[in-house]
Amino acid sequence: MEGWTEDEFRRVARNTRISKRTLEACKDVLVDGLSGIAAAEKHKMFAPQISRAITTLREKQAEMMEFAAVCKDADEMLQYMATEVAKALYGQDFQCALAQPGQLYEGPLVVQSKGYLVQKVGRIGILHDVSRFEDIPPLHADLRIAYDKAGGLAKVSAVQAQEKGKGPER
Repeated sequence: MEGWTEDEFRRVARNTRISKRTLEACKDVLVDGLSGIAAAEKHKMFAPQISRAITTLREKQAEMMEFAAVCKDADEMLQYMATEVAKALYGQDFQCALAQPGQLYEGPLVVQSKGYLVQKVGRIGILHDVSRFEDIPPLHADLRIAYDKAGGLAKVSAVQAQEKGKGPER
């Protein structure tokens, strides 16, 4: 039986019908490593009551983990769909990659799917999560999209026509 962290316990215990007193006893067992009998004595409760509550919490934890896995699978499917649309436009060899923290990407938006935007940066496509944008930029807009080191969207700005020259004038 592995121990839970305080945050993990709080996240699972939130919105349950388990009383505060019983949750405290369950926390003593799951987080602090106290035995069920010792927790029952400490909180002046019956051990089976704590055991039932722990079973409920473990079931809820399993449901939450299953839901997280389904969400991850759904997100991967959205990435796949955006990539396939980009490949249909630019050929099967067109590679796409997720935007990375601390990076700046410049180029036109070429695909807008349900969950991701694809920006053509050089010879590859960069996948940007739509949920990070306040306003979804228009398709074909030439943009500079920057991420901070934590991976949050830092700045989105239009690239001006004169900025796209072939280099410094001689």
